[in-house]
Amino acid sequence: ETLEEILIPCLHINAGRKSHIVRYIISKKIKPYVDHRPSLFERVYPLSERLAEHMLHVGYKQLSRFGRWDPVLLKDGNCIPPVDGTEHPLFACIYRSFIYFLSSQQNRTIFMLDPILYLSQETPKPMIPLRIAIIGPSKSGKTTLAKRFVQDYGALRLSIGEAMRHVLRQHSQSELAKQIQWNLIRGRVVPDELQIQALDVALLDVRCQTRGYVLDGYPMTLKQIQLMTEYSIIPVRVIELELSSKEVLTRGAKDRIVPRASPLHDSSQILAIKLSCYQREVPAVREWYQNEHQNYNIVPADQSKWWVLDVVNDIAISSIKRIQDYVHRTSKGRSAGIYGLCITPKEYRARLGEYEEYCPVSLADKDELIDCSFNQTLEYAAEYK
Repeated sequence: ETLEEILIPCLHINAGRKSHIVRYIISKKIKPYVDHRPSLFERVYPLSERLAEHMLHVGYKQLSRFGRWDPVLLKDGNCIPPVDGTEHPLFACIYRSFIYFLSSQQNRTIFMLDPILYLSQETPKPMIPLRIAIIGPSKSGKTTLAKRFVQDYGALRLSIGEAMRHVLRQHSQSELAKQIQWNLIRGRVVPDELQIQALDVALLDVRCQTRGYVLDGYPMTLKQIQLMTEYSIIPVRVIELELSSKEVLTRGAKDRIVPRASPLHDSSQILAIKLSCYQREVPAVREWYQNEHQNYNIVPADQSKWWVLDVVNDIAISSIKRIQDYVHRTSKGRSAGIYGLCITPKEYRARLGEYEEYCPVSLADKDELIDCSFNQTLEYAAEYK
């Protein structure tokens, strides 16, 4: 009883069994205390999200320096805070005078075992909204992938159709909505200029500004890219889901077999026309993004959907980490890499330092003048002041 009063744990083990079994039981029971030795005498108390919010509101407890970031996910390398809301409850706990929010009950249990391990890491870097575009032929899985990003990261999925519907629904009295309506009533295709204006309005949504967006199947032509650039709509990563013509038609045939409430406009003739248009336009799109922003990634879509999701997720997360590192380092007056920041060749050349494209490190250390202009990817380029 005295040991329990001073928070020293007591383990009860039956020593009447064979010695090697007793040794195994002892090792198993003391393992948590050995693994989490720094936090042996720390106490963390779980509580409901509602009670945690009330404590913060009345000032009884303070929000930790992690805010609503999950310290466990952050330790694992996650750079996007968990989604909160009615469909995504957070699991709170109190440690000393602060409240911490975890994304799952399992993570809360892990945090409670060793809080010092997770609190020894750096404060989360500035949150960077997710900004990606997913393009590809019909049946390549663009919409499925975009919806998964919405589910996992709380980003807003946007197609051009949804952007125009948003304008017609939320800004029905605006001049833009009237022009879109005028074209639709007459059965005409809405001009690209009006499409981009609708997209620009839809991107003003709070979720786009905080959590980010995923463009589903857009842009598809060079003209659309140029119009997007005029409105400063530049996805940090453009993902092309590559799928062969044979696989597109095969998937279309399988989808037509499945009974649906409403008919699909994906007959073999329509799919062939869509595929032909896509194959005609995508080379120019690919070349433009590769040359201007170096943010174009091709992912084979004939693999399993889980493999495709993992690859695209890694691409998106790595791009966010680069931007976070850039913002964090430049805010402290330090140098930072600029690879993956969508910097155009014109912007790069306009801001070259006094060494231009020669390596200052080689010149200082080895007295060698090395020309780095052969590498056009900005992989080894850095910004300082």
